[in-house]
Amino acid sequence: MPLLVTMVLLDWLLLLYTRTVGAAINEGIPVAEQAFGTLIATGLTLLVWRRSRIAWGLKVVLGGWALVALVLGGDTWPAYLVPIVLIIATQMAALLSPAVRKHIARPRVPDPSHASGSA
Repeated sequence: MPLLVTMVLLDWLLLLYTRTVGAAINEGIPVAEQAFGTLIATGLTLLVWRRSRIAWGLKVVLGGWALVALVLGGDTWPAYLVPIVLIIATQMAALLSPAVRKHIARPRVPDPSHASGSA
């Protein structure tokens, strides 16, 4: 649970950072669109908290795609991209941590047709 709360806080920190210090990266994106994207990311995190493997997979794929795009996207690395990469990498580390992976794992339910008392 603390890791998932941290992920939500990092989502909103990323929004705050990119709208202030890293504003050069968001010149053409309206604030409402970026806030909506952050709400979607927060919703996915809440679904991960409710043990949704699909939401977990989406967050892993989107976070990995963002990291690859930022790291390999250009020939120069402006200084304002470093905190963005660190925030996304921290979120990925939290998603892939054993605590979160154990949280979303569902226990196996035995098949009723193979139960020991069935005829």
